[in-house]
Amino acid sequence: MTAPFYKFGFFNFDASLVVALAVGFAFGFFLERGGLGNAKKMAAQFYFTDLAFFKVMFTAIVTAMLGLFWLSWLGLVDDSLVYVNPTYVFPQLIAGLIFGVGFVIGGLCPGTCLVASATGKIDGLVALLGIFFGIFAFGELFALFDDVLYFTSWGHVTFPRLLHIPQGLIVLGVVMMALGGFAGAELIERRKLRVQNSHAMGISPGKFRLQRVLALGALVLALFSAVVGNPSKDNRGSSITVLEERFDGVTLRYLEVQELADRIMEKKDDFDILDVRSKMQFETYHIPFAKHAPEGSVRDGSVVDKEVIIVYTQYGTVPRKTLMALGEIGTEEIYCLKGGLNAWMETILFPDISGSAEMNEDQKEKRMKISRYFGGQPRFIEKKDQLTRQYKREGC
Repeated sequence: MTAPFYKFGFFNFDASLVVALAVGFAFGFFLERGGLGNAKKMAAQFYFTDLAFFKVMFTAIVTAMLGLFWLSWLGLVDDSLVYVNPTYVFPQLIAGLIFGVGFVIGGLCPGTCLVASATGKIDGLVALLGIFFGIFAFGELFALFDDVLYFTSWGHVTFPRLLHIPQGLIVLGVVMMALGGFAGAELIERRKLRVQNSHAMGISPGKFRLQRVLALGALVLALFSAVVGNPSKDNRGSSITVLEERFDGVTLRYLEVQELADRIMEKKDDFDILDVRSKMQFETYHIPFAKHAPEGSVRDGSVVDKEVIIVYTQYGTVPRKTLMALGEIGTEEIYCLKGGLNAWMETILFPDISGSAEMNEDQKEKRMKISRYFGGQPRFIEKKDQLTRQYKREGC
């Protein structure tokens, strides 16, 4: 049995909501048990008198990171199906600043304010009402921020992909940073409270020993992660099967949509995907990791970082101006996505697997896996015109 269970079809969408509710209740329970439903305790971290929240969150990050890495390496988790939020540098920096200011003022974050409200704390309820008001106001004013929200889009980027280093080195770096942060937090708390020993802080020697054993275990696992490099055993390169033709002196190759999907799922980072449609079409939906590439940005090279370029339009044709611009900046490997975004939706997002005699059960399972990875929905009906297509804004 391999996770994530929903992506492999072990339960349907309705059951996933029940699972999410149960996980949410468990998360809230442990937050409250850790005392993180108390606004004074939460705000104390900004005054460096109680860094419990910092330590809890860093512990959660390290635990999840090591767990995902090694479960993936053991074959119990398919990490290619784990969703990665798209990165918009400028909007997320602004959002983080607003979030931080609200956190300091209210002493609670969205999760802990729910916990505080559930335990009858008035400040938690006020913070929760403020969040609902903010959501409502943002929804009403959404059109005013439309251009800002999608500024500096980096796609579904990760540190290993961005820095071109193995995932295990990132794991080791984060674990070492966490251990340093824990040691620093303990030192700051001791100095602020002028406490000289652990007994005065109410921490038993046995608990200190357990913490050290866990820290040592995390460090050992992180060191092995760095040696392993990447958790996926089959994350090896694959050749691209293409047709080729000359067009205005530039060699143009045609790439099948399945080849592109495979390379994205294998986390290849040796190519750029350029969407040369209109901005409105791009923002409605685009292939994951694609960059919006109007002609001017192609000509000045601002959207081209790699030697391999994959271009797509709605129907699979490349505008002559775009092709010539790529040739002018010296791009040698130019691929046109065969069939364009229409073929991507037909084959990848919404594959028809209803009673097809051409596919065996394994092939159907693969099609369903790929479709769910990219945020689509397999078709189980014979009449294509009966399908109501709905997809996520950013795909996988």
